[in-house]
Order: sequence, then C-alpha cells, then structure tokens
Amino acid sequence: MDETRKRIECLSPNGRQTLQSLMKQFGMLPFRDEQLLRHVHPGCSGAEYRLGLIELELAGLLKSYRKGWGDKVFMMPGAQFRRCWREVYPTLHPIAVDESTLQFSLDAIEEESPLPLGERLMHGVAELVNCGLAQTSKGSWPKRTIEKVVRALAMKEYDLAQLKLAAREPSCPLPYALFLDFALHEGWLVLEGRDCRLETRRLLSWLNQTQAKRESALVAFWTDQYAAAVPSLANAAAFVFGWPALQWCSPAHLEERFAMAIFDWCRLMTSLGWMEKAVTLGGQHVYRWVVDLGEATSDSAGPPYAQIAPDGDVFVPREGPQYAAFGLELIARRVSSDVVGVYRLEADPLRKAAESGISGERIFTFLNQINGEAVPLALVMAIEGWMSEGSGEMRETAKSRTFDALLSKNENKECPAPAAPEDRPVVLPHDTKEMTELRPSDPAALFQGLDSVPVTWRSQMRQYHPSTRRELVERALIWRTAVKLNIRGQAVPFIPDKLVEDEEGWRVTGDLSLDGQVERTLLAPHMWDEMMLVIPEFTKY
Repeated sequence: MDETRKRIECLSPNGRQTLQSLMKQFGMLPFRDEQLLRHVHPGCSGAEYRLGLIELELAGLLKSYRKGWGDKVFMMPGAQFRRCWREVYPTLHPIAVDESTLQFSLDAIEEESPLPLGERLMHGVAELVNCGLAQTSKGSWPKRTIEKVVRALAMKEYDLAQLKLAAREPSCPLPYALFLDFALHEGWLVLEGRDCRLETRRLLSWLNQTQAKRESALVAFWTDQYAAAVPSLANAAAFVFGWPALQWCSPAHLEERFAMAIFDWCRLMTSLGWMEKAVTLGGQHVYRWVVDLGEATSDSAGPPYAQIAPDGDVFVPREGPQYAAFGLELIARRVSSDVVGVYRLEADPLRKAAESGISGERIFTFLNQINGEAVPLALVMAIEGWMSEGSGEMRETAKSRTFDALLSKNENKECPAPAAPEDRPVVLPHDTKEMTELRPSDPAALFQGLDSVPVTWRSQMRQYHPSTRRELVERALIWRTAVKLNIRGQAVPFIPDKLVEDEEGWRVTGDLSLDGQVERTLLAPHMWDEMMLVIPEFTKY
C-alpha cells in the first residue's frame, strides 16, 4: 500500500484526474482511450487525458493490451484498483454507527449466520473427493457431483446475479464455476484433459492457514476478480474493503447510485459469511466486517486440534486449522457447523471409507493426531466393527489417496506454482490471457506532425486570417487539444470538438472556460482576435 501511495503522490494533477475518471467510469473493465475521452472533466482536453494515460502506465498503475489485431485497450489490474482506491478517494468514509442504536429482530437472532466461504470451499472439495474426482467421457462433471458440491457451497443465485458473470459452460451452475475457478487458481485442482487430480500439498498449505488469513485472502480475491463486470460494483467493493473490522458502517450519506452498489456488495459479502447486517432504530440498514482484512501476523494456525468423545462425537474449533475438519469430512458425518464443528464417527461413513480403500489403521493414526492422544478404547472397538461391515474389497481411490496425503504431512515440500488453466471456468471481462501487453506510448506520438507546424502557432498569441484560424482549429481537433482565444481582451481556453459549415461559413462548437465556468458554445472565426494552439506538457513519472 505504501508503494501505491508513493506512486500516486508523484502523479501530476492531470495524471491524478485521469486516474480518478477512469476508475469511476470503468472500474477494472478494459477501455479504449476514445471511450475515456467521452468522460473528460469539464475544461480538460482529450490530449491531457491521453498524456495522463501514458503517465499512469509509466507509474505502473495502468497497463495497456491488444487482442490480436484489435484496438489497444487500457486496464487496471484488480489488486491495483483496490490499492489505488483509498489513495484516490481519501475523503470518502462510511458513517460509523453506534451499536446502541441498533435493533435486532427475533427473526434475525434465530436465523443461522452463514458459514464463511472458506469453510464452504473445504466442504466442497471434500464432496468432490467423495464423488471420486471423475469427469464424464465428454469432459464434463457428473450431475451428481455438481449437485453435491453446490449444496455444500450454499451460495445464493440471487446474490450472485449482481456480479453479471456467467460460467463458461452454459450447463454449469455459476456457484460450481466459481468454486472451480478458485480451486484452479490456488492449484488445489489440476485439470489435464479429461483427468482431474487433487494437488494435496497446496490444499494442505491452505487448510493449515489461520482462519483470518484464509478468509481475508478470499475477500480480496472476490473483490479483485468478481466485482469487475460492473464498474459501480467494482468501486463499491474497493470502498467497502477499506472499512474497519467489527465496526458497524453505513454508506447512506453518499451519492444514491454509489450507495446502492455498496448495499448490493455488502449483501453479497453477508451471504458469503464475511459481513453481518443490522438495522438502526430509524430503519437504516448497516453492515460490518466479521473478518479482519488487515495484514495477517501468522500464516500457520498451529497444530491440528480436535476433541474426540467416547460416543464418537468429534469437536473441531473453527478458528483452528481445517486439516482436522477436512479429514473428518472423508470418514465421518458432519452434524453441525458453528463456532465449533461437530462430526460423528458412525457406521455408514466409516463403512464407505473402508470400501474406498481407507484402512482402519490409517483412520486411527489420523484420529490420534488430531486428538493429541489415543482414541478411547470403546470407540476403537466400535470403529473396527463398523469398518468390518464393508464389502471387504480394498481398492485405491481418489478418496484413499487424498486421505494418505493428509497423513504424510507433505504440505511444506516444494510444490510447483499452479499453471493457469487454458480457460477459466468463469467468463471474466478483464481476463488478459489472450491479450498481449504493450509498452507505454511515446507522448510525441500523440501530436503527429507537430514539427511541421509553425512554432508561432503554439508559442504566442497572434491574429490570423480566417483560413489560418481554421487550420489551427482543425489541428486542435486532430490532436484533441485546446486553443487559447483572445475574446474581448481576455485570453480564455477553448476545447473544440466539431466544425460546422453552412451558407454563412464555418463555425466551431466546444467548451469555453470563462470566469471559472465551462460553457458549451458555438463560435465563428470573427468572434475572437488572437489565438494559439495549446500543447499540454507531459509530466514524466
């Protein structure tokens, strides 16, 4: 963040204004410079904004790309957009709301809070493993697998709709596509043609992080990746990311369109288990983060821990590593997920574990690890009895291989970085995979033919013949720059945008800056005396 602040502080006023305009209008979406020029600040020329784009590229705050033989586009990477937002809009803050002004309805109290998405992703991976990681002969996922994973994710389609995203495969539900997208990004899953395998070293590394680190990284990923399709939502997400943890906040004082986007994003964050919602005594909706998005002080959550009762119930604290919970997802039944997750070791899941190739010996090794001591003898005997009821056929499966990997503790071994998938499961408007990154343009290229223009045209105010006046205006139109006009003894900037011809001759429309006000006006050449071209100076970062 400090590096981003330094870069923005070094920008010229024009560079900073260009940055603010493009962030507001396009968010993280790719845009052409001509699109940006439709939204220039009153009194600013297109040339100034084009120079601003080059300045931002040289500052490392913006990138330009070309897809094939298409137009050049500019784009701000998601993480860069989020870091820039607070520096570009330092005076925008939510209203802090005192908890004593809140009212909580009985329905809200009784409603179960959604699990943080990180836990649901763990449940989804476990369901995928339980289903066997197998794809169909056509390279698609079985309907049963999709249904089980989507049920574990418990994402609401209504809340996801505001993202304006779609799965690459039309038959794939968006929650499942989002699940695959993150799993492939993190390298847990590797797709090789029709084959899918679990990279357990990367999965274990993620499972053994602190809950705060897991969830805050997920919030950042969703902010940077999935808010991009709607510029107002991208700005809202970046704004909300900077809210303090556990502080009730309201955006109601902000411009209505922006405030509505903030409410939409907060509703989504609440459904994903990262925020809480309340209502003030005056009926105003307020939200707060329940995850700390600050820098995590530790990557590791410490040793896995669970408490195993003699009756087969296993209690796993949520704040601990998810290693224990993930292993239990493969051999036990999840009873509940709250502050403490509760699993039950019982006949049916243990019999299925045995049929999947997981031996009783390995199960006891795992249970002793997470319990910190030997499993009660009565439970050992019960487990042995339940597992003996299986088919007796021991075979290697995705489930048994995954369980073996849990016991090997190999998450710290060297693991290659995940390769980017050929096509992401989610269609993202800011995906640069098929684009070529370009170098920043030369500022001189914006003013082609400048050397052939008389120096006096751009160095001093002079009177010209109407035909020469037209030449200066035409040159200003080509370069999208301003001219300075002497009107009734006052030198004023004028930004032309169109020449108009009729039986009376030619005239020009544009923005005239007069007495601090910018007015749309139509001028004929006899309406000013002296004039000159204004070539904006380039501020090199």
